[in-house]
Amino acid sequence: MVPGGTYARSYDVSGDGRYPDGSYGATVSDFRLDKYEVTVGRFRQFMAAGLGTQANAPLVGAGAHPNIAASGWNASWNGSLATDMAALVAAVKCNATYQTWTDVPGGNESRPMNCIDWYEAMAFCAWDGGFMPTEAEWNYAATGGSEQRAYPWSSPPGFLGIDDTRASYFSTDCLGDGMPGCALTDPTVVGTKPAGDGDSRTSAAT
Repeated sequence: MVPGGTYARSYDVSGDGRYPDGSYGATVSDFRLDKYEVTVGRFRQFMAAGLGTQANAPLVGAGAHPNIAASGWNASWNGSLATDMAALVAAVKCNATYQTWTDVPGGNESRPMNCIDWYEAMAFCAWDGGFMPTEAEWNYAATGGSEQRAYPWSSPPGFLGIDDTRASYFSTDCLGDGMPGCALTDPTVVGTKPAGDGDSRTSAAT
């Protein structure tokens, strides 16, 4: 559960000049957010159920946000899904080097699923009994709520320290796995970077 509150939307306290305007306030209600990214293993269960395609699209209204009327699945979105399971499998195999999907279960089951688009993610959430967070909710959680942190772990809020123990990220090199060079191991197993967690003692945590 992420307790609701008010924050400056599209504002970055890091001082890099990219999002300098803190005048756009936003207020969000309490909402729930998964603690971890959706893993390959969880997405495999969704695909094994034959879902996420035009042949088996979500029911109209499924996956609705509890605080937003008419936000569930819209039948007009069906055409944005893969035509069938073979097409979906091909789509999630977007890059032979960096895709986390494998045709058979293996060492990537606990890595975050990549190579999916918004419609596939929405269909997954509907199947999983959840919903997609709004942009405001996502930003609110990432910025530590009303604390307006530079990063979820920033303490004090303006702290700009980051290293490969806190997050899997791209700078001048891929350092998610703590080694130079880009590799499939850079999308690390979910939950392996606890130093990057938001502080649960404050208004919001990720």
